[in-house]
Amino acid sequence: MPRRDTQPPVLIERLHAPRQIGLVVDHGDARDTIVANPLIRRISLGGIDAEAGLVVVRRDPAGRLLAASAADCFSFSVNGRELLPPRGRSETIFECRAH
Repeated sequence: MPRRDTQPPVLIERLHAPRQIGLVVDHGDARDTIVANPLIRRISLGGIDAEAGLVVVRRDPAGRLLAASAADCFSFSVNGRELLPPRGRSETIFECRAH
């Protein structure tokens, strides 16, 4: 999201878990959770449970899901909400927008 000079900087928080790289980027009106596990594609961090190489989840300040994307994904859920059920074949790019 582009920022104007009058807007405060985004806040970035690092998430910790073995073999996973995770960040939460707080824009104020939205929070992006970005998690990658390039070694074994198993992600369980920040409310995300997936078998994917990379996931990005956008939530509003109340924590409601706004959008989600994943790369090289076999299964994907956010806060227990299944977005992509387990499959036998990988989705190269998976995207969903919550309504």
